[in-house]
Amino acid sequence: GFTFPENLANFENCDLNAVMCCFVQDRQAGDQNGDCAKPYDVNCLDANPADNTDICYVDMSRAPTSSRTADGVALFEGQDEDASHCHGFAWAEDSTDPSARFKGNNLFYVSLFDHFTQRGYVRNVPGAPMCGCVEQMPVVTRADCTQIDIVSEDVKFTYTSVGGPLLVAELTNLDIDFNECQGANNNKNDLGAYYEQMVDDGKIPEEKKDEFDAIVVGKTYCREAIDEFLDEQGFMAKPECKYGYPSECGCKEVLQADYRGDVAVTKSGLECQRWDSQSPHSHAITRNKHPDSGINENYCRNPDGEPDGAWCYTVDSNVRWEYCNVETCGVVPTPACSKATVCSSEDNQADYRGSINVTSQGLFECQRWDAQSPHQHTRTDTNYPDSDLTDNYCRNPDGEPQAWCYTTDPTKRFAYCDVPKCDDLLPTTRKRQLLRGQE
Repeated sequence: GFTFPENLANFENCDLNAVMCCFVQDRQAGDQNGDCAKPYDVNCLDANPADNTDICYVDMSRAPTSSRTADGVALFEGQDEDASHCHGFAWAEDSTDPSARFKGNNLFYVSLFDHFTQRGYVRNVPGAPMCGCVEQMPVVTRADCTQIDIVSEDVKFTYTSVGGPLLVAELTNLDIDFNECQGANNNKNDLGAYYEQMVDDGKIPEEKKDEFDAIVVGKTYCREAIDEFLDEQGFMAKPECKYGYPSECGCKEVLQADYRGDVAVTKSGLECQRWDSQSPHSHAITRNKHPDSGINENYCRNPDGEPDGAWCYTVDSNVRWEYCNVETCGVVPTPACSKATVCSSEDNQADYRGSINVTSQGLFECQRWDAQSPHQHTRTDTNYPDSDLTDNYCRNPDGEPQAWCYTTDPTKRFAYCDVPKCDDLLPTTRKRQLLRGQE
């Protein structure tokens, strides 16, 4: 058989027990693969292979020999990339397993015979190898898959005492087939499903699957893979609005369609139904139809443009769906127990409803709003019913530059109060997040 080329940079340290090849051009007509056709000078100058995957991104630091650079990234968001075709195989940890013994044969078959010779597929995804350990390859949604099956194999043992006892084993009558992979859950010709089956069978350690799944991410999961990569690199996608931060809030400009947090209950407190479940409510909001909407688990989302923001189906069979209590980016909520009881988010502090009752630097105690002594005034609850003129708390009912109160000192009619701004009370991390969203 063929020796697996571990001495080549593309195939060194394949720790995840898998190889993948990705092609972006078809140069051979008449084989029913790809769209190359005769005459070649007209219909095959830049022909596409059969499109079987989506390329999410290429991290060029994974394969510096192929990319010819120590670092760099190419992102393929939406349908930015042209047709691409990926095909791979995996092998068992046990070196005596046929998948491991003949992985060199499988590499030759997949790369040079089946695709290069039979289909005429060529050219690598820019910045990545044409074939290599999956760790060096682009992050993709899926790949086709070939497995090794032994049709026949005989082993002949001979023993000789010449030159010392020696037992020799010789393979004879070896016949192997290259077939489409038989993967988990009856999925065929799919590298991800085959890898899952190998893990289920105990042939590949389970701890390797998470790393593999971060490279072959699954259909419709490009958006999440790109976002996670950007986050790891310290980058952030341009927000949909000022102060946009999708993991915590949704922008009203896009009806909270950008929200990617983990709120999973409705405004009335009902638990959300998983998006990939059709029970208790069947529906058509699926990842296939809305691949970029982040409909994971049972988190509140707005994939279809509902007017009042993020929502979800509920686990209550009597309530199909409800809106969720997702914070709107840049808007500070003001219920009775909100931030307004401890700080102000408005420039003139008219929203403040806290209990500060002394003026700046504590110089003067505030006079009660329902008292007319020592200072008579018209700032009463009757005249300003929406300003919460209760007790002797600092307020701003009449548009002064900031919250204030009348004082109990007959010589000082009124003075401003030191009411904190809500932004000043944010943790340092959140301030950074707001600033990033503002850019």
